[in-house]
This record gives sequence, structure tokens and C-alpha cells, in this order.
Amino acid sequence: MLIDNYNFFRDKLEFTNSGDFYVISIILRKKDITIKSPNISKILLNNIDTHINPYWRVDPNLSNVIRKNIKNDRILYTYFIKSIEEYNSYEEEIKELCKLLQARVYFCIVKQNIYDTFDTIHDQLLCNSGKYEIYDSFIDMFTLYKQNKRNIYGLVDLDGDEVNYKDYIIKNILKWRFLYEIKSINGYHLIYNYHNKEISEKIHELFPYKIACVDITPKTILYYNDEKNS
Repeated sequence: MLIDNYNFFRDKLEFTNSGDFYVISIILRKKDITIKSPNISKILLNNIDTHINPYWRVDPNLSNVIRKNIKNDRILYTYFIKSIEEYNSYEEEIKELCKLLQARVYFCIVKQNIYDTFDTIHDQLLCNSGKYEIYDSFIDMFTLYKQNKRNIYGLVDLDGDEVNYKDYIIKNILKWRFLYEIKSINGYHLIYNYHNKEISEKIHELFPYKIACVDITPKTILYYNDEKNS
């Protein structure tokens, strides 16, 4: 399967303010690895604890949660893209690493800003008496931004038979908020703007069995290619 959204997002990047950046991550997922996968990918997945960034203070009480969240994934590379020139220059590298390791490339739709990030860390320090606790994982590595300074994007994750509800969700739930859809490995990601609680509730009514069907820090597929290993 080949999914290539690099050109699609190229036209959506906006670097309007000093310090703006986007996050791209190459992530190895255990569920993508088969007997035909590269041996190096199988080896890399055996060392999942390297996800924990030693430069952040980690609350020992979160250790089990961290390992539970990332036990089937490993973040291999993270790119902080600060210009369209950087986005273009890393394209070949990102795609070749993805193909080599049979990994996924994720793109965080929400533009971030380094000054907002510093403000967030400063606020946390004040609230926690100088103790800032965060961990660098697949779940939360993209959340250091102030949502009240930008539109809050949302993502509805549809897999398998859930895709049959795609048009219904767009027309009856997301409505004017709907922006675009992205083909994922197992279905579709529906991207929309101005997320609210009502949307989450309606989506969960459709899929009560699915815990994480709505994401308000949307990360979607930028590139995936396992064709040489099929």
C-alpha cells in the first residue's frame, strides 16, 4: 500500500509568525510488522523504552501509563519543520526511511509556535512549584501549544466497516466544520475545524466500542509505503 500526502499538505503549510513550526514523526508500529518486514524494524521494536525523553522530568507514577501507551509503537525520528524549504528538503529522507523500515510518517495538522511552547512550560512551572512533568510519547508529544490562540482542529478516525458511516458523519455531524478527508492505512481520517463536546458525543454514540475515535490534536498519515515488502 502506498499513501503519499506530502504534496497535499505542502500547500497547507503557513509560516506567518516568527517561531511557527510543524511536527512530523516517523513511527514504527508493531501491527505493521510481518514476517516479510525488515529485520532491523523487528529489532527496533524490542527497545520501546527509548521513547522516554531523558531531557524531560518524568513522574514515576506515570511510568506504567507511558509503557502501556507506547508498547506497540516506537518513535524513530521527529522533525520540527520551520519553513517550506525545510519541508521540501526533508521529503526524500523521510520517504526513504519510511520505505526502508516499513514505518509510518505522521503529520501534526496543528501549527505550533516555539514562543507558545515556552509560555506553556512557564505556566506549568508556576502551577507545579517548579516541577514540570511531561513525557514524549506517541500520544502526547504534539500537545505543547495553546489551543485558545488557534482554531481547534479535530480528527475522526474511521477503520474497516466504520468507513460506511463516512458520508453520514460529514453531512450530519461535522457539517460546515468538515475540511477534508485523508486516506489512512485501514480507513479514513476526517479532518474538521472548531471541535466541540457535541461532536465527540455524537461520534461516540455511533461507535461506543471505540475509545479513541476522536482526536483534538490531530495526527494523520503523511506517507506510508510497504510495497517493496509485500
